[in-house]
Amino acid sequence: ASFTMDEWDFPKGGMNLGEEEEETLEREIEEELGSELKYSIIRKSSCSIIYTWPKEKQIVEGMRGQARVSFWLNYESGEINSDAEEITNFKWVPINDLEKVLKQSNWPEEIIKALLFDLNLLLP
Repeated sequence: ASFTMDEWDFPKGGMNLGEEEEETLEREIEEELGSELKYSIIRKSSCSIIYTWPKEKQIVEGMRGQARVSFWLNYESGEINSDAEEITNFKWVPINDLEKVLKQSNWPEEIIKALLFDLNLLLP
């Protein structure tokens, strides 16, 4: 039996010790989307997400959870060459469809609202 999972997320990853946020962003984009992708940073998002892990993972990791710090980027050029071990698939989502895609991907409503509010601050 097989199934399809239509849940989407943004590229992301953990920050290495001693890394600055923008260094993490650059490393994770290259690891997940390839080195050909050219982009510019518009600004850091005001929408951060705090995760608390289950107890078992807290014990293994030695931490209670993590925080997701996001950036708004402007795609400039280049092909996406995703690493199959990092990302199984990708798609571009029109701004008008973002809320629907995030809801279908089981994002919490309050996070969707905060993200869309922050995104709207960028739009003319």
